[in-house]
Amino acid sequence: LPGGGWGSFEFSHDEKQLVYSEYVSANESYLWLMDVASGKSRRLTEKSAEKGSQKVAYGNAVFARDGKGIYTTSDRGSEFRRLVHIDLESGKETVLTPGIDWDIDEFDLSEDGKLLAFVANEDGSSVLRMMRTSDRKLVAQPKLPMGVIGRIAWHKDSRHLALSLSSARSPSDVYSIDAT
Repeated sequence: LPGGGWGSFEFSHDEKQLVYSEYVSANESYLWLMDVASGKSRRLTEKSAEKGSQKVAYGNAVFARDGKGIYTTSDRGSEFRRLVHIDLESGKETVLTPGIDWDIDEFDLSEDGKLLAFVANEDGSSVLRMMRTSDRKLVAQPKLPMGVIGRIAWHKDSRHLALSLSSARSPSDVYSIDAT
């Protein structure tokens, strides 16, 4: 395949598709979709020069549980990286966090595909939020100490979320949050 650096490989839940990233620079990247059986790939996101648009950077991508779309971060049309959903058939990109004017640094989809947990970098501190995928509404956010969240990961039970948090009081702690 043509392009720069390749990475962030993620299989669909049925293992028939693979989404991955083509990194050109910190300000420019593209998402690709591969049919695993045939090995054929197609670019999901348009090239910056194709429609005279500005360069767009995409983050890691994960498949929606139904396999019809992906979740990723994108700075298209914004100075911030926002959480977005891309429909695989139409290529339509829908911003899921339009009211959050901060970078989305990290996100993870629960195993059952019902909840997205994501971290916004709000003026240097991390704020954890959760969103239902069914209606894309935020749910009550857990209370955490002020600090910087390093990583989040859902347990296979789709109920517990693990995260690491560094704060002024502690260099790094591990938390488990019950999302129910």
